[in-house]
Amino acid sequence: PHPALPYPQLPRFMARLRQQGSTAACALQFMILTAARTSEVLGLQRAEIDTTAKLWSVPAERMKIRKPHRVPLSHPAMAILAHQTARHNQNYVFPGGRPGRPLSNMAMQKLIRTQFPETDATPHGFRSTFRDWAGEQTRFDAQAIEFCLAHTLLWGQALGIVFSHDRHPPALPASR
Repeated sequence: PHPALPYPQLPRFMARLRQQGSTAACALQFMILTAARTSEVLGLQRAEIDTTAKLWSVPAERMKIRKPHRVPLSHPAMAILAHQTARHNQNYVFPGGRPGRPLSNMAMQKLIRTQFPETDATPHGFRSTFRDWAGEQTRFDAQAIEFCLAHTLLWGQALGIVFSHDRHPPALPASR
């Protein structure tokens, strides 16, 4: 189980998170802005970012579905990357305490626990926050939303039902 933050609470959470100066806070902000998985964000290397195209190319070996994934980057996401890469010369954008190693996979969870004790959300839960917001507040169809989350889609033969391995029930695709 990955508890999510209700999306109406996200703007306040992000405002408080931006006040934190740690690498873990920057990584969590980037994770929320891109709806990426923890391992994808922690393994992010400089060479994966195309600053001209504002695009992050996650290699297949770091993806759960073992297929490369391309993530368009917003201005706030690009600002985090610029800030992080200006802070150090390491290959990992979000380096850990040991040279040549990425940030620990528990660093973001520890940040939430210590700086946001009233929040029971987990880093992975912010993917559900994104899914809830996108499904309820935008006009994107379920397939587009699941693609953003790099989920594998299995289409039902007769009904065209979208199945996601997340906590959300199957949903009918939007009519065309």
